[in-house]
Amino acid sequence: MKGDKRATSSSRTRKPLAQLLIMREVPFPTPGEILLEEFLKPLGMTQWALVVYGREGCPMCSDAKQWLAERKIGFSFREIFQQPLSRDELMALAAKTPAGVLDLYAPKGARKVGLPEDGHALTPEQIVSLQVGNPDLIRYPLFKLDDRLLFGFHQATRDALMVLAGTLR
Repeated sequence: MKGDKRATSSSRTRKPLAQLLIMREVPFPTPGEILLEEFLKPLGMTQWALVVYGREGCPMCSDAKQWLAERKIGFSFREIFQQPLSRDELMALAAKTPAGVLDLYAPKGARKVGLPEDGHALTPEQIVSLQVGNPDLIRYPLFKLDDRLLFGFHQATRDALMVLAGTLR
């Protein structure tokens, strides 16, 4: 019985940050009130787990990094051309999307290398194999936080990042 209680208690305290924030189980800090790191400490989290995947020189990626820095939203940046994603990493990212690897397929990148813009013309295995060898076939920027994956840097992405960061006004 004690083992059951511990499992229940443990599962309650280990909810992903995004779930805690969206469910409003913890209060959102107001902008400038506290740094995100200070907000995460009471939750038992010591660092912000936002990873931005992109390319140096990509205007949207540069805008995203600047926007995040201005709002003091901590993140790490992975340059997918200098540090290509492995098959396993691509599959893990794809698992966070409704359409799997099709959501990661970049039509513009495909057009550049003479592949079909419609990813449905390829099998998921073909897409991943091609993406491992050519990061231009991966949509970027990508924003990964816990179980969430956001694409591009448009207003909907910014709004979602603000909610997930707990700084929505």
